[in-house]
Amino acid sequence: MKRWAFGILAVLALAGGGVYWFVTSLDFIVKTAIERFGPDMLGTTVSVEQVSISTADGRGTIRAIAIGNPPGYSARSAASRGDRHRGA
Repeated sequence: MKRWAFGILAVLALAGGGVYWFVTSLDFIVKTAIERFGPDMLGTTVSVEQVSISTADGRGTIRAIAIGNPPGYSARSAASRGDRHRGA
């Protein structure tokens, strides 16, 4: 019985650690996803300076997002924005 209870506690501790890691790494995960999948979807370069997400407040900020122009256009970028704020 003690081994069974220890196993359940170990699983709960690992799950809690996983949730903690996900919440504390959310900024990095979103920034990486934008820079990884953005070019595939848009067909041009996408870069982000910083992402800040607060799960407690339900707010997020993307700093300095830049979307490059596709080949054949003379301008350096199609869109470039400073801070973008969103709240739930």
